[in-house]
Amino acid sequence: MAILSVEHLQKVYTQRFGGVQTTALRDVSFEVEEGEFVAIMGESGSGKSTLLNILATLDLPTGGRVMLNGRDTAKIPEKEAAEYRRRNLGFVFQDCNLLDSFTLKDNIFLPLVLGGENHRTMQQRILPLAARLEISHLLDKYPYEVSGGEKQRAAAARALITAPKLLLADEPTGALDSRSSDRLMEMFGEINHDGQTILMVTHSARAASAAGRVLIIRDGMLGCEVSREGDRESYARRIADTLAAVGGGKIA
Repeated sequence: MAILSVEHLQKVYTQRFGGVQTTALRDVSFEVEEGEFVAIMGESGSGKSTLLNILATLDLPTGGRVMLNGRDTAKIPEKEAAEYRRRNLGFVFQDCNLLDSFTLKDNIFLPLVLGGENHRTMQQRILPLAARLEISHLLDKYPYEVSGGEKQRAAAARALITAPKLLLADEPTGALDSRSSDRLMEMFGEINHDGQTILMVTHSARAASAAGRVLIIRDGMLGCEVSREGDRESYARRIADTLAAVGGGKIA
């Protein structure tokens, strides 16, 4: 069953002065099944960020539609949008976006606090999640007291603590060293194995090889798809080779 359905998506930006139009997305269509882990790749300017913003309900398409769990996201009233995102979507960003004045625990609790959850529920949710992400011993520390990889795992915990229908990750390994990147992707794989649906934007073929399927975008259009076969090393090479063949992006 498709939890996310993107249908003939288009996005055209018009300059405020001069009326010049730029097409960011052109007839993009794909589906993500419940429990899938899908990566999206493409060079800078290919439309990845625009697509992610529309999926996150932070921007509206010019044409086409996005159906998440059976609901057209463009038709969500503005006054409901923040609550809808909090209940249905989890976000992990390259720069973590943690508050330095909050402990890791309080950062992770933040979406639940905003949702009005009681402290007992918050404690019940954080304990297994922190154990899975190997940050139980760090919960009382502040972001500036832990490593980049540990901060990103805390950010992942914050995104997952609401049990979102879809986890959206935007370059989650972009600021990490290779060892921290690999460990984070291993954890994403484990979380996905437990049933969490994940859609991740990345420049890294190595990171993308954690996904079961990779969609490559070029010039606002969905160019091709690479599916997992063989071991992760060979899969990463096929992703990098495909990306190079279509002329898109950094290979890492």
